[in-house]
Amino acid sequence: MDRLRIGDGYATGVRDEGAGEPYVLVHGTPLDQRSWDGMVPLLAAGARVITYDLRGHGTAADAPPARTCDDFVDDLTRLLDLMGIEQAHLLGHSFGGQIAQLFAARRAERTRGLVLLCTRATPFPAFADAASALEKDGPPDSAAVLARWFPPDAIKADTEPVRYARSCLLEADPAVSAPELRMIAGFEGRDALRAITAPTSVIAAEHDHVAAPEVMKDMAGLLRAARFHLLEGSYHLAPLLEPGRVAALVREEGPAHARG
Repeated sequence: MDRLRIGDGYATGVRDEGAGEPYVLVHGTPLDQRSWDGMVPLLAAGARVITYDLRGHGTAADAPPARTCDDFVDDLTRLLDLMGIEQAHLLGHSFGGQIAQLFAARRAERTRGLVLLCTRATPFPAFADAASALEKDGPPDSAAVLARWFPPDAIKADTEPVRYARSCLLEADPAVSAPELRMIAGFEGRDALRAITAPTSVIAAEHDHVAAPEVMKDMAGLLRAARFHLLEGSYHLAPLLEPGRVAALVREEGPAHARG
């Protein structure tokens, strides 16, 4: 893993594997780029796959906290510049999907294709209360959060993805997580969706109660060139739970779809 200096004087770890058209994967909060570990080798079999840690996460934990989503969009632009990538496919999960939406709308000339996975384009006000509770009381009840992210059998078995997600929840810095929760609480991306010109795949999980399937269907309806997919039986952390299933959809909707 290389380290690249992105902006505001901070560096982040960057993983760059495979060869071919570049795919940049943008993780959600409070996770880090390890959330893509199951998918990277699958996608890298036919493409160049790049993951990195958002500021405040993982290898970039000591970075200055973002003030707005624009900071993350600027960071992604700088990352592509540093890597000499003129145009890329973007895959964004959860909060990372919101960053990807804004990037694709504002940097259309640099967006080859877009995959939005378990994310929203409209406000989710409940997260404002979650942010305040995080600042006041510290880490949330991980059991309650995990129950929204994973099926009961995975939680009962305490699988590796569950352990990883729990550790991210418990170790998250409130100074980073609370502002990000507020960004999600007030996120308004519908105008951005209307401005996106890149072919887009919208992938929802059946049991996702934040980025619910009906919410994501509405998102697909605002895009100029979108295909909607439902992961039946899946949950919010689909990249961790079913990397093969998600990767297959991404490959199916990849370069050939972008050209067509």
